[in-house]
Amino acid sequence: MLIDKRPDLPENFSDFIAEFTEICFLPSQLQKVDVVFAFGTLAEYKLMADHLVNLYTSGICDKFILTGRAPEHIVHVNEGETEAELSYYSLPEKMRREANIILETKSTNSTQNIENSLPYLEPYKNGKIGCVARSWAGRQMYHFKRFMPETESLFMPFDGMRADGMPFTAKDWYQNEDACKRVWGEIQRVKKYGEAGFMVYRDDLRQKIDNLFSKIKP
Repeated sequence: MLIDKRPDLPENFSDFIAEFTEICFLPSQLQKVDVVFAFGTLAEYKLMADHLVNLYTSGICDKFILTGRAPEHIVHVNEGETEAELSYYSLPEKMRREANIILETKSTNSTQNIENSLPYLEPYKNGKIGCVARSWAGRQMYHFKRFMPETESLFMPFDGMRADGMPFTAKDWYQNEDACKRVWGEIQRVKKYGEAGFMVYRDDLRQKIDNLFSKIKP
């Protein structure tokens, strides 16, 4: 059963802002890597493309793997363009021409983004891989580490956008109801997917999540 992207907030949600922030917003690790892997995003592909341009122009990397068709519940994507293609064609022509960019266009979720890209990631398993996702979706790093546990993977997030058009940041996300609901959905996914074995679920993270849910009031 899918978890609602914007589930209703528990009564005492605001008591755990610090804990939710720590779990969802993992720190950025910007340094040179051998390849950049980007999780698919439909709503914020332009913001991701801008972030990829910054990584390229700053010398972080010149090799990229862009992923995603569309979430399973979305049938049509901009006249047939996939998430990966939408991001790709939002890049400057010069970057598309000069950088080494691979598109994975079949996946419909985070796990498939990685699974379908493993042949492209294989040459870099002994190197450094940068992982791009929205800043509040640090959970996706736990998915990535499940598939490549021995590889040095670095989180390189970009700030998404709230429903009101403002940036979705670790600094003030809790001041916006839409952002709060998105984060609450992420917390539920960490618990569900971790317990199901779909991602790395360290003992300290499991204990933190279990402790939170023992205190949360519906």
